[in-house]
Amino acid sequence: MRIITETSQGVDSIPIERIYGIGRRHSEALRSIGVETVGEIAKITDIDEFEELLCIPAKVLHRIRLRALSYANGKVLQAEPFEFPGERLIYIDIETDLACSRVWLIGLLVDGWFTQLYAKSWEQEKQVLEKFLEFLETHRRLHPRQLLGHRLRLQGDP
Repeated sequence: MRIITETSQGVDSIPIERIYGIGRRHSEALRSIGVETVGEIAKITDIDEFEELLCIPAKVLHRIRLRALSYANGKVLQAEPFEFPGERLIYIDIETDLACSRVWLIGLLVDGWFTQLYAKSWEQEKQVLEKFLEFLETHRRLHPRQLLGHRLRLQGDP
């Protein structure tokens, strides 16, 4: 059973592990049915059939397929429309060192206005964090949201 469509050349030799989100478990499941390359994932059209076969949720398979298509075609593809909620929000983006132990930048977006709290040195990290807490204190009626890479995390979500 191979339900495929045509896609770009050149990705048929790239292993599936190159796609973000494919770890050992998904890799083993895909390889068990003969899917071994980015190109083969990009060609899958019947997600529901593969969901049953692989015991991987359709939403996860859809996301993996979109990443493969993006890789294959050199384009950014939108998984689902992004809509801003109706309530007033503070969007927060916190940048850290590679160990995620030190904060060097906090970006805040409120009502279309962007604020940047930047530490030019590690000695300024405490000041940045204090300014961030002051900012949150003065904007208590707004609902914080944290941007995590490609996802939007709602306050209280795991």
